[in-house]
Amino acid sequence: MAATNDTYSFNYNLRAVLTETLDLGLDLGADTTTVHETDSSIAGTLTATTTPAVSQCWSGIFTVPNGGNDTLDLTALSRTTLPDIDMTDLKVCFCKIVNPSTSAADQIITISDGAAPYFLFSNAAGQKVVLKPGEAIAIYGNESKPDVTALASDILFANPGAVDCLLEIMICAG
Repeated sequence: MAATNDTYSFNYNLRAVLTETLDLGLDLGADTTTVHETDSSIAGTLTATTTPAVSQCWSGIFTVPNGGNDTLDLTALSRTTLPDIDMTDLKVCFCKIVNPSTSAADQIITISDGAAPYFLFSNAAGQKVVLKPGEAIAIYGNESKPDVTALASDILFANPGAVDCLLEIMICAG
């Protein structure tokens, strides 16, 4: 667990803007432009006093071995020089996983719940996400997300590639 004087402030912005200019083939002087935006309310700062709260964060490089699997256990997240992090009884409010563009072409990472104790953001079996090199996934969760427990704590990564894949991962929970 975090020491009592540890504080976290997590800023996020899940906003996307698409500007679409349609060539209508009409002599109107200018083509029609439409701007599509996501809900800009999915942005803010999470701290120990917000809902959801943030009381633990972990980020690091996670190695998925070539031609194999590895499991990220949310109850035992290791750090090099600091104590390990245990997210038991916390809700994951944000998770970002990046398969860097520098990964080999055959390092197409599959993220799934694996066997129990599975945990992939909703505590339901059968979920799977595939990340090719240069792709990322970011998930923002609120108070309705399940807690990390001894029975729901693992995220399974599979790498069919010929070399190890180094994923960039950030997780915030409270």
